This record gives sequence, structure tokens and C-alpha cells, in this order.
Amino acid sequence: MYYTRHRQRRHVPFITNPHYLAPDVLKQIVYVLRTELNGDWDNAAIAAACLLSLLTGLSPIALMDFNKLIQDGVLIQNGSRKRREYLLNLNLKVTEQKIKSLKPVRWNEEMTHQLHLPAAWFDYIEQASNPKISSGDINSELKKWFANQFVGTITVEKLQAQLYFHIYYETYNEYLTHVIARRDIKHDVPGIYYGGLPKAQLDSSYLAFLESALTPHSKELTEDTAELKILQQQFKVQSASKGRVGSQLALDPSFVKEQFAFLHRHCKENIQKDQHIINQLNAYACWMWHVSLLSMARRPNKNLLGNLEDYCFELKILYVNDKKNSKARKDGRFIPLSDFFLKALQNYTVFLKQIIELYSPLLKQVFAKKKIALNDLFGKVIDSKDILPITVKEWHSRKVKLIPLSRNWVNLYMEGIFPKNMYSNWLRHFDMNFLMYAEEKEEKEKKKLL
Repeated sequence: MYYTRHRQRRHVPFITNPHYLAPDVLKQIVYVLRTELNGDWDNAAIAAACLLSLLTGLSPIALMDFNKLIQDGVLIQNGSRKRREYLLNLNLKVTEQKIKSLKPVRWNEEMTHQLHLPAAWFDYIEQASNPKISSGDINSELKKWFANQFVGTITVEKLQAQLYFHIYYETYNEYLTHVIARRDIKHDVPGIYYGGLPKAQLDSSYLAFLESALTPHSKELTEDTAELKILQQQFKVQSASKGRVGSQLALDPSFVKEQFAFLHRHCKENIQKDQHIINQLNAYACWMWHVSLLSMARRPNKNLLGNLEDYCFELKILYVNDKKNSKARKDGRFIPLSDFFLKALQNYTVFLKQIIELYSPLLKQVFAKKKIALNDLFGKVIDSKDILPITVKEWHSRKVKLIPLSRNWVNLYMEGIFPKNMYSNWLRHFDMNFLMYAEEKEEKEKKKLL
């Protein structure tokens, strides 16, 4: 494909990774490759492909046949023959929002974003005879060019790894790094399909890398930096455009707030003592289902709330294993419990104790139990198939069951309260984006103080 295959350990973004090239070394490599642009056409084409590899994370071999990359949608070519423009296409392979009523309230409007590339370097490749060339051929040229340069062995693999390394060290944002380096398409990062970012953040992070790599390390060196100046101007114009790119299932904060207001009002109305016990129990359980998903960014699994004993109130943590069928991750994780969630949990248990106190005789008879304990009702709902039993006969119907919360039951219950066919995992998508947004906001505040 477009990437030379490497072993996974070569991708690890540690400074001790031998594939990582420090900024001053990277500048020296750019200087040497720029010099080779003045050589014969074939060498200039290889040098241009290597320079573009540094900026795109694509293999120089693939870049030597960049028209194929354009056909495949990896690169985009705009403009006329006299004034062409080339862009790296960041295309996120994420699930589209299929509910029409929710499309206007997506937090991330786009699934794609484009980054400007030096157009002049593509001209060098186009003007060469462009014979079939291998990684070995390019590595041989690199060995000759970098002999006595004191930069170590430079290979095709090392060149295309630098974008990932340097974006990561600049931002320490794994999601952003994977999007720019186009690693998201392989689902390498857990949660990569959930996140989202402002387009301006992608542009500024990438431009910072361009300026670091393409600015000469000495003013005494007469490097041609015309392509950098053009890129700076292009990104300056593009930065005016707003918007976000990422998960299409993450909904706008104001919309989420509105949905929780609806849900809270529904819960409050239905837990009043004059309401049927089924209305009371089910409304509160449904509220806790959504509060749990919101507070923990977990998957909407069956028996979501578990048992009360699962919660460690002393350490304020909960062990969750919500992907037991995953081959990649067989173990669960500890999730911190916020004060908001702990308070909600406390209120819920107080409510359940009141239900037991008022309805214990009825519940013991209906569900054939000697005693109704807190865990018998915790995270449970009474499924009665759309009827509210009044008589003894109706209560003893097989249709009346005490069952744990599940996504299917919640989806059916929420019809008429939330938009129809609401995606079950929508709060996990929202949480991921909100956490990224909060982190980005915090970073901006820190920069203001510096």
C-alpha cells in the first residue's frame, strides 16, 4: 500500500526509538535533500519524494507514482496546470450519522480534512523519467547522499516515520497524531472512532511541524524556503475556516444538555408517589442508565449498573470490563467515580429503599421472594409489556418480569422522549469529544498564562 511495512515497535513514539530523528538532524536531512533537487532529474525526483515522505508519512515509492495516490483519494490535486495545488487528504473511516434529524446537531461536521503540501516538489517527480524503483534503490541513494553527514543511517522507513514522531512530541495528543499521520484507518488506537478535533487544531499542529522541519537551522545556509512561505500563506487563509472533524455520532453539547433536561423532567414526573410503582422504578433506572454512561464513557452493556457492592466508595473507583469479547483487550479497567455520579448513586439507593419500604409485600408476592433486598432492585426494571398491572391476576401474569437494564429495553422505553432510533452508544462518543475539548481548552488557558 502507501506505507512501507515496519514492525510495530518501530512506531513507538519514544525518543529512545532508533527510528526517531531529532529536530536538528531532521533539518540537516531536509538541507541535504533540498540540495539534491538541483541534481539530475531522476535524483531530484527521488529527493522530492523523500521530502514529501517526511511531510506525509507516505512511502517515497508510493509518492514516485503520486497520480495513483490521487486516484485513490490519498492526495488531492487542485488548480490549473500552471498553478497546481496538492493536499494530503485525511479521510476518517468512521460511521456516518444515519438519523436525518440528528445530522444538524452533530458536534463534528466533517469526516475529512486536507493539509497543504509543497506543489513544487511534485513537479520534480513529474519531470523525471520515473522508472520503476524499489526501496532498496532509494536507500542506496540515501546512503550516498548522507555519507559523512553524521546523521546515522537514513532509510525509507525512517523518513516516513518522522511525521508521526514529531507531531506526537509537539502535541502529546495521540488522537491528533494518528489522524494527521493517517494511522486511524487501521484502528490502531482504542477509541479512535469516537474522537473529534477542530480543523484549526489540525492545521496549527501540522504547520508547526512544517516550520520546524523546513526552517534552516542556520541563517548562514542559503536554502530555498519558498515552499515554506507559500505553505504558511495557504494555512493562514485556511485557518479562517471553522468546524470540526471526527465522529459523526458525537452530538453537540447544547443538544445533549437539552436531552438530559427532557430525561430529568420525565424522571421527576414519574417517580412521584402517586405514580404506579412500575413507572417510578423504570423512570429512575433509565435516568441512572444515562447518568452512568455520561459519567464513565462506558459501553451500554446489559446489567450496566451491576451490583452496589461493585462500587468502591472509599477509593471512588469502579472496575469495568465492557468489551469481554475483544481479542485485543481481555482485561477491563478502573474508572474514577465523580462526585456528581456518587451523589446520583446515593439518591438512587435512597429512592430504592423507599420503594422497598412501601411495596415490599407486593414485590415479595409477585416475584416469589422471601425478602426484597436493595440489590434485587438495583439497576433493574419491571418489564410489563406496556401494561400497568392493577389486579392480582395482572400482577401474576408471565408478562411481568424483573429484568436488568439493557440497551434494547432502554431504546424501547425512550421512544417518544429521545429522537427515534437514537444510537445506543451516543454518550460514549459525546464523552470522548468532550474530554478532548476540555483538554484543548485547558492547554489554551495554560498558553495564555505563559
